[in-house]
Amino acid sequence: MLRNRVTVQHSFMYSQPIPLARYNRFISSQVEAVRRAVTHSYCKHDLELASYDHNLRARYNSVRLHGLSLNFLSYGADIEIRPGAFEAFYMLEFPLAGSVRLEYGNSTYKTQPGAGTLISPHEPVRSQWSGDCQQVMVKIERSVLEQYLCRRANISMGSPLEFEPLIDLSSENGGLVKDFIMMLLKQAENCPGLITNKLVADEMERALLALILNNIDHNYRAKLDGGA
Repeated sequence: MLRNRVTVQHSFMYSQPIPLARYNRFISSQVEAVRRAVTHSYCKHDLELASYDHNLRARYNSVRLHGLSLNFLSYGADIEIRPGAFEAFYMLEFPLAGSVRLEYGNSTYKTQPGAGTLISPHEPVRSQWSGDCQQVMVKIERSVLEQYLCRRANISMGSPLEFEPLIDLSSENGGLVKDFIMMLLKQAENCPGLITNKLVADEMERALLALILNNIDHNYRAKLDGGA
């Protein structure tokens, strides 16, 4: 039985230029080719088209900084993805258009523009994307985020870092994170030499990690804020 069901209601088509267009990795209508390509970038997973939808039109754009990558992904068809637990990385994602129904652990969330999720590596994941879904996805290496937390909070981790999955991007805290990510996407598109410069990329990455840890609820928040 599902323990919790959360739905955030927003819906509109994304009419801006496709993010990270200069960093396109593939465009494909072949299910197996798409599954292999996304597996290479993220993790092994099952990908299944809805029985009534055979119009896969997948697009994947991606650029890597150091310990994280900025990604844009759309499938152009109603699909279901079953990756299990991510294990080695965290995934912050939010739709620019369309919707995602996400089963994470024992809970279910539905996100549309205005809401996102931060998926921790420890629980199994299953998601259904609407055919018009276009998602921004930030893949963060688990070791990079955990090491940054330990340095910032001057702690040794006794249990895994786990975030509250649902992010209200219309809130002040959620908006700060989203706006910074959208700025990174814009800089990557308009100033590719800047975003791929190692010194600049490392500084931007640290700034994003700090924003995430200070604005999204997690089980080490009190220690990071200086509490017991």
